[in-house]
Amino acid sequence: MSGGSDNAALDEMKAALDEALAKLEELQGLVKQPVADADRPSLENIQARADSVMISFGDRAPVFMAGEKPIDYRRRLASMLQKHSKIWKGKRLESMSDEVFGEVEKQVYADALQAALHPSDFAEGEMRPVRRQNEFGHFITEFVGKDSFVKQFGLPPRRARIRDRSNIL
Repeated sequence: MSGGSDNAALDEMKAALDEALAKLEELQGLVKQPVADADRPSLENIQARADSVMISFGDRAPVFMAGEKPIDYRRRLASMLQKHSKIWKGKRLESMSDEVFGEVEKQVYADALQAALHPSDFAEGEMRPVRRQNEFGHFITEFVGKDSFVKQFGLPPRRARIRDRSNIL
């Protein structure tokens, strides 16, 4: 082996290490950075909105991270729900402008809520509990699915025949 190729590989490894250390310092700066008081109400509202949809899947919205900006938090939560959207599944939400992302976010949340309330991937008889919170703070559990075991207890549908007796007289 020549000494030149060893030096090139060593320089390449050193550059990669320097880049990793720079990213680590950036992340450490974010962790130490507290949430701005001005951002806290906005972040809490974003979490509550996502929680209202995620609770339908039996999950909760994760808490915002230290130093996370509201737009970044919105993107992170929307990316967790986008798997339920036929249109936006697998798309990169980070690269969208803020204005475009706002409209996409609305659609992702609507699609996720629709998927939670009308599951299409369930087998016959399979059901999922959907919890929601009413305006008084009480949790209500509803079960959604393609079919219910309760149907087994019902009577079969009845049919009525109506004869035309107008020509009897």
